Amino acid sequence: MFRRILLLLGIAALSGCATYNGMITTPGAVSTDTKATYVDMAVGYSRTSYLFGFGGFGKAALINEAKRNMYKAYKLAPNQTFVSPTLDIKTTTYGPYRKMEVIMMADVVEFDGNVDVGFKEEYFQAIGAVQSDLPEFFRLNESVVVMGSNKSIVNGRILNINQQKITVLLHNADGRLAIKNLASSRVFRARPSSDGDVKVGFSVGEAVVFNERVSSNQQVSSGGLIVGVNQYNVLVMVKDQLIVRRIFDVKKAS
Repeated sequence: MFRRILLLLGIAALSGCATYNGMITTPGAVSTDTKATYVDMAVGYSRTSYLFGFGGFGKAALINEAKRNMYKAYKLAPNQTFVSPTLDIKTTTYGPYRKMEVIMMADVVEFDGNVDVGFKEEYFQAIGAVQSDLPEFFRLNESVVVMGSNKSIVNGRILNINQQKITVLLHNADGRLAIKNLASSRVFRARPSSDGDVKVGFSVGEAVVFNERVSSNQQVSSGGLIVGVNQYNVLVMVKDQLIVRRIFDVKKAS
């Protein structure tokens, strides 16, 4: 009996659970006397982990880091500002291990020419969010797509980039948000980008053709529109079906 109790306690310790906590902060200053247009969404992300309660930052520090990362990721144009920020905190626990992730999202509003809104470089330095270009193919906060398990398009935003994985905030078909760490070959740029498109030679929206093998000794010509591109592959829509092809296997349609 005692061994059975120990076994049950061990299983409970190894099993994981996740909890979510969200809040909407003060909407921000959008004057009713001024014309304003909602133009985009900005996202900031931070995470840390604890083992037996030790290690990592506290919740307040994580929230501040997510805010700084949001300002780093999205370069505001003149007369643009962030409004209606929301905060989501996800805590995942596996026995003595606990991971906390913070996502801050805000609407990007652009005012008309009668309002002069801007941020001095000193402000970004004060909050530790000096903006700089990343050398990678992708950019923080960039709109991306991935191919879902049923070969459907799943939209998302890039939260974090490292050498091995890209952390993406995905919008599932049921409307729920999910955080996934994916290989860069599985993440595709969803919008044309002059710098990245020059590197690979293809752009979202272009028509391409390629050969498709139908048997061991027969190939047929096929083609479609690019709906996503990365450094290695293109995501092509062919007759309502998504297909991944290596960049050097496709050609631009004449």
